[in-house]
Amino acid sequence: MNKRITPQSRQQLLNIVSSLGLVLFSVTQFKAFASTLPDVIRTGGPSKPHEAKIAVVVSKNLYADKKFAVTNEKGVTVFTGKLKKANISEPWNYAATADFSELTKPGRYTVQVEKINSQPWHIDKNAGNDLIAIFLELFVANRDGYEPSSLHKPSHLHDAIVKGGRYDNKKFDLTGGWMDAGDQIHFTETTAYSAILLQIAAKFDPVNAKALRKEADVGIRWLLKAHPLPDLFIGQVGDMRDHGIGFRDPAIDDQSKLPGIGHRFAYTTVLSGLMGKAAAALALAAERSTGKERIHLLTQAQQWYQQGKTNQSAEQMPDHFYDNLTWHDDMSFAAAMLWRVTGDAQYHKDAYTYLDDNDHNLSVPAVGVLTAADLCGALGNMATKDIKARSLACDFLQTAAQDAISVATVENSPWGTPGRMGWGQVALNGAHGAVIALAKRVNLIKDATVAVQARDWLLGLNPWGSGFVVGYGLTPPSNPHHWATVIGGNLPKGGIVSGPAPISGMKIFKTSKERFDSDRATYSKKSENYITSEVGIGYNANTILLITALNTLK
Repeated sequence: MNKRITPQSRQQLLNIVSSLGLVLFSVTQFKAFASTLPDVIRTGGPSKPHEAKIAVVVSKNLYADKKFAVTNEKGVTVFTGKLKKANISEPWNYAATADFSELTKPGRYTVQVEKINSQPWHIDKNAGNDLIAIFLELFVANRDGYEPSSLHKPSHLHDAIVKGGRYDNKKFDLTGGWMDAGDQIHFTETTAYSAILLQIAAKFDPVNAKALRKEADVGIRWLLKAHPLPDLFIGQVGDMRDHGIGFRDPAIDDQSKLPGIGHRFAYTTVLSGLMGKAAAALALAAERSTGKERIHLLTQAQQWYQQGKTNQSAEQMPDHFYDNLTWHDDMSFAAAMLWRVTGDAQYHKDAYTYLDDNDHNLSVPAVGVLTAADLCGALGNMATKDIKARSLACDFLQTAAQDAISVATVENSPWGTPGRMGWGQVALNGAHGAVIALAKRVNLIKDATVAVQARDWLLGLNPWGSGFVVGYGLTPPSNPHHWATVIGGNLPKGGIVSGPAPISGMKIFKTSKERFDSDRATYSKKSENYITSEVGIGYNANTILLITALNTLK
């Protein structure tokens, strides 16, 4: 397995490459490539009847303003319209969109432009209802310890020995939880983040609520272990050495004699942002619990929160996997969730104060916009009665949604992904799509078309015509960067790969151009290209929130 570059060093590489103006292929070269590409119609769906349905026609020749037709399974034309030119077409010469959102009758439809026919687009009132169970499969596969996994036997049963600090070389029970991504390291950061989103998603999805909460509890149980003593908070189990020995069955690690593998190290934390995420996850769990369990969860949440409030620290964890230089956003959401559980006005005040000093972001690892969504009434609770706080929160959520929409539309891009192109693009796509859907839930924006397009982009409505979900759809990732590939191909099912990445930073990692790459972005299904093919629980969590939030819209 290739050594995974850390987010910090990734950004440094991007900055260096961008400053030098380096790209893998020039625009002139891409124009030459464009003449060899087929004219195709990219489709999305499955879609619910009321949702937007916008196909993309990419071609060597200009089709804008020409007629398109939509036919049913019997070949009967049921809708016609005129193509609209899109400004961004790379690597083709031209691109245009075919909007047939007015077609609402359930069925399988084909979009036709002259002699070009699309793959079927499904309209179904139950469209997408199967996605949550599929996305949860990654979490089940990545369970650790004695938490029952679908792909391996009990593993990492020696976790873990504290490294450094007052409790150096002391052993604590840190078994269980989830392995983070294609590797087998545990992070409090992404465990708490994922548990937060799974629990929120459960509020939106009564059909899958039980399964979502059951899976969230895997993370909650581990978070309780990650605070074993009043002055001990664990931020990470395992380290960069995990990457050095390659993909393997997690169950064999306990027999390893290698340092840091057979007996893994635990690293303490003082990160206020991380403290806030853990507190919020535990508070959400307390909200749905009763009796002694509720008291225990709430006490733990308050201890994580108070430690974060006392520290006010952005000091980083070893290896810089998830550098998070802010903390106000995480602490604001923790305060909001503690206010919901306790009714304590001080928590409400903290939530407002921290939110007022925040950025507009919802992606791994920022959660500040969730505070805005909650206080504005978009997460299932009534909006706060505090007029000043509600106004700030709703303005914040509305601005975040409008920013996300502008990313997808300001350049008249036909593809609809609302996250600015970056590593972990599927996480940004899911997160910012979810922001739009949350804003629509409380009518802060006119429609959620871009959020629907974010789902379609994930499932194949993109330049590569590729779905980014392992084991799902017509063109899924075939060889994801994940330890489960030692067990068999096309695993782990339901895992969402990181997806396209800026081509400006990929020259270092990639020597050949993929067929549908442009001068903006590249995507490879190859396992060794971990920048585009690695899966992660955060990617799935963001997308689960997007799908469940969309399913609440009419």
